[in-house]
Amino acid sequence: MQRRTLSEIRLNNARLLQESVGGQKGMIEKTGKSQSQISAIMGENPSRNIGNKLAKLLEDTFALPDGWMDHWHDTIDGDAQPSIYIREAEQSPFGNNRPVYVPIPVLDVHLAAGFGTVVDREEVTQWTEIPHEFIASDGLSALSLAAVHISGDSMTPRLQNGDRVLIDTADKQIKDGKVYAIAVEDELRVKRLFKKIGGGILISSDNKADPAYRDELITPQDEHHLRVIGRVVRIISGAL
Repeated sequence: MQRRTLSEIRLNNARLLQESVGGQKGMIEKTGKSQSQISAIMGENPSRNIGNKLAKLLEDTFALPDGWMDHWHDTIDGDAQPSIYIREAEQSPFGNNRPVYVPIPVLDVHLAAGFGTVVDREEVTQWTEIPHEFIASDGLSALSLAAVHISGDSMTPRLQNGDRVLIDTADKQIKDGKVYAIAVEDELRVKRLFKKIGGGILISSDNKADPAYRDELITPQDEHHLRVIGRVVRIISGAL
């Protein structure tokens, strides 16, 4: 996975957009920026980086999804290329240490810590950034991670309504007592899973004080109704 600065990624993408409208003149007409501004930002020898405000303007002007400018593209219509980037010191709260960040997709679903939410699709609507060192320390791969929101209170006090968690979609093998994002007949939930002796899977909530959240047994005959999306590996705000 190639490391690039965020400025390099945005410059590459801006030049792709400029090519798509026939060059500098088309970009001037499209964005309303002056020739000197366009030259300074995406010319042969740019003197300015593309900041967040301009990146957002380009995404909106070209009807691109939020965060498109922050992921390397070889073509406008092509998929984003997996990459990690070095955040420039002037943008970083860590000063000159220049930590490396990894873009993680945020899925357009809310994992229900409750009775479940029926979902038709899991769609990427935005991206968030996670320090690469943070991921590497847990032995995770950025390519298999996704972020989702929690809804409901069945997993309190560990998981709260509104929490954002990381899901490792490559880790689907059930380990007793671990928390997983699962779908049971298209009801999306986040629960602790346990394998039963003799077969079957126990779906358990942490909130034992509420009698509504009783354990649920999936029999061996019904296990095909259970789909493991991935293991919840971390709350974005702290360790799970």
